[in-house]
Amino acid sequence: MSLSPRWLVVIAALAAIASFGIAATHMALPPAAPVARYARAWAPSDLDGFHHAELAQKRYQQAEREAARVFHRNGVTDRFAGLVAECSLEYSIRPRVLAALIVVESHGNPRAVSNTGDVGLAQIHIKTWHLRKDDMLVPEKNVPTGARILATYTKRYGLREGLHAYNGMNGEDDAYADKVLNAMTR
Repeated sequence: MSLSPRWLVVIAALAAIASFGIAATHMALPPAAPVARYARAWAPSDLDGFHHAELAQKRYQQAEREAARVFHRNGVTDRFAGLVAECSLEYSIRPRVLAALIVVESHGNPRAVSNTGDVGLAQIHIKTWHLRKDDMLVPEKNVPTGARILATYTKRYGLREGLHAYNGMNGEDDAYADKVLNAMTR
């Protein structure tokens, strides 16, 4: 395929400009033709997507308010209420339960380490779950891990027994579950 004489002239002109060190971007180019843009009407599926996103945002805000309320009532800062809301929605746990668990376990201290090796806000036993201590001191890793463990136990055993299992089945009574439930309703 051979180039037309017109293209050869254009290529030669560009080569001459380039040899003088002048950028080809300084050449005057004809204005581009306007692109036609048409408005599109909203489809019902678009509105459904917006509706679902709005509902999800409302659920998150409600969960965050509930977690913050539990933290405030127990004298704990609510800086982790958003994280608790995210995890509670992701793992289908009531945000009040997860917030109360954090209050009982660490009193909202992300750097808490117990003498039995439990670490972080949700006091995850790193040896049992084969986790790194440094990871569990990060709230963004600790709270989802605690939420996942609690969700597994509460789905398997119910709330009271799930809390008992989360605590490592320590003791025969429900003292731990009562502490968490009292912190939740306080």
